Amino acid sequence: MTAAFEAFPQLDTGTHSGVIYHLRATRDGRLLASGGETTVRVWDLAGRRLQRLLLGRVDGSTEDDAVSGIVCGLVISPDGRWLATIKSWVLRPGERARRGRAGSDDGYTTELQIFDLQTGNLQSSHLYPGMMLELDFSPDGRWLALAVNVRKGRQHQAQAQVHRVRDLLKPGARALPAPVTCHTLEGQHDGVKAPVTLAFVPAVPGSDRSGATLVVASVRPDGMASRLDWLALSKAGRLAPRRSVEVADMVDVGSMATSPSRVVIGAVPSGTRKRRGTLYWWPHDGSESGTLDLEAPPASVAFSPSGRHLAVGLCVDPMGAQDALEGTQTVQVSTFEVAAHGAPTLCSTYYGHDGSVWGLCFVGDRQVASAGGDNRSIHLWGPQRRVAELDAALRGVGRRVVMPGITADERVVFGTVPLRQLPPGHAPRQQSFDLRHLALSTTTASRLRRDDWVSRKWYVGEPDEMLIPLWFVGDRPQRDANGPPPHAPDLKLFVGADDEWMIWSPSGYYLASGP
Repeated sequence: MTAAFEAFPQLDTGTHSGVIYHLRATRDGRLLASGGETTVRVWDLAGRRLQRLLLGRVDGSTEDDAVSGIVCGLVISPDGRWLATIKSWVLRPGERARRGRAGSDDGYTTELQIFDLQTGNLQSSHLYPGMMLELDFSPDGRWLALAVNVRKGRQHQAQAQVHRVRDLLKPGARALPAPVTCHTLEGQHDGVKAPVTLAFVPAVPGSDRSGATLVVASVRPDGMASRLDWLALSKAGRLAPRRSVEVADMVDVGSMATSPSRVVIGAVPSGTRKRRGTLYWWPHDGSESGTLDLEAPPASVAFSPSGRHLAVGLCVDPMGAQDALEGTQTVQVSTFEVAAHGAPTLCSTYYGHDGSVWGLCFVGDRQVASAGGDNRSIHLWGPQRRVAELDAALRGVGRRVVMPGITADERVVFGTVPLRQLPPGHAPRQQSFDLRHLALSTTTASRLRRDDWVSRKWYVGEPDEMLIPLWFVGDRPQRDANGPPPHAPDLKLFVGADDEWMIWSPSGYYLASGP
C-alpha cells in the first residue's frame, strides 16, 4: 500500500518566525540548538550559520488529528549525540469530543521526539495523552526525566517520571512507555494543570556518576505557595526523597536552573504593587539560602557549565501583554558571580533585547546566548565587562510587523522598526505595499489612526508575527465591529529585511518580488 503524500508549506525566514523559548549549547561549544514554533534549529557557532532544521513534524493538519505544535522543552544529552524535545499539540474538535472533557489539558497531547544531533535524523517519537512540561538528561546520559501532569477526572497531579534512555531510543513512533520509576507530588489541582518543572544536578568533573540528584519544583493547588524536592536517583533507577523546602511565593516553574552547588528559581512576590521579581537560591547541601531582588520577574535563568556564573533574563510584562509591549522598551540580561557560599554578586549586564528573554544559555564559560524580541534573532555576547557588548547575532530576513493599516487606494502601510528605535514624533509606519500594482515602497507620515484597518475591499488583521493577514470584504464601507471574518485570511503578505516580498493565498497561489 502506498502511503499518502502530505506537504506542509512553511515560510523560512532564516530564523524562527515566532518566539524562541529554548536555547541549548553542546558542551564543546560548537553547536547551539534553538526551539520555538514546531521546529528546532541547529546552529554552527564557528561559522555563525544555520547547520540544519529539525522538523520532526511541522505545523499543520496530521493524520493523528493533531495541529498547532510548539516546542515546549529542549535538552541535549551530555555526550552531545542526542537532542530531545517535547512538543504540545492541540487536537481537532472531533478528536477532542471523542476523548471527552476531563480537565484543562483536554484536547492536548504531547510528543517526545529524539533526534541524532549530528545527522539531524529523527530517531524515535513517543506520544503522551496529556501535558509534558519539562525534561532533562541525567549527568551520565542513561536516564531521561519528564515532568508530566497525571489526570484523573478533573483532578491533576504533578509527577516526575524517569525513563531509561535506551528504551526511548528504539526507532519508530509509539506511545510513551511506562516509566522505570516516578514520584507523585503532594496535592491535587482541580480543573487546571499542576505547574511543575525538574532538572538534574550537574555532576562535578571527576566525581562518581553512578547516582544522581533530581530537583523538582511545583506550585501548590491554592497557587499561593510552592515546594522544591530533592530526589536521589540510584544506579538502578529508583527515586528516593532527600529533602524538601517550602516557598511562601508562587514560583515560575519556567525559570529554574541547577549547578553542582545550588538551585535557583524565579518568583513574583505576592502583595506587591510594582511587578518586580525575586530569585530564590538554595545550596544542595542544605546550608544557608537566600534571595535576589530583580527589576522585573525573570523569564529565564542559566548557569555556566562550571557553575561559577549565573545569567538571568527578565520579562517585559508579567501580566500578559507581551505582544503589545515588545519593541517598546529595553529588556536586560544580568550575569552574576556565584561563590561557593553566599549570595550571587552582579558582575555584568547586557542591554540588547526589546522583548522578554525566554531563550538563554551559556556557550562555554565565557559567552552567553540569549533571545528576546529583536525580530527573533539570537545574540551572542560575553559577560566579561560590566556593560556587555554584542559579539555576534544569528539573524534571518524576517521582521516583526508593527501597526499595519490600509489606505483608501489599497496600499497596506506598516512598520518593521521597533518603536523604541524610532526618532521622537516619527511615523510608526515606514513601508507601503500597493495591492493594485503589487509594488513595495517607502512611505511618509501616515494619516491613518492606529485602528484604521479596513478599505472598501480589504480588511487588515492583527499581524501574526512577521505576516500581515488580509481579508477580502467586498464593498462593505466600514470595519466589521466584530473583527475579521471568521474564515482564514484570503491573502498573507511577508516583507523581508532584504526588501524581498511574497504574497500568497490559502490554496497555494503566490507572487513574489524575486525569481
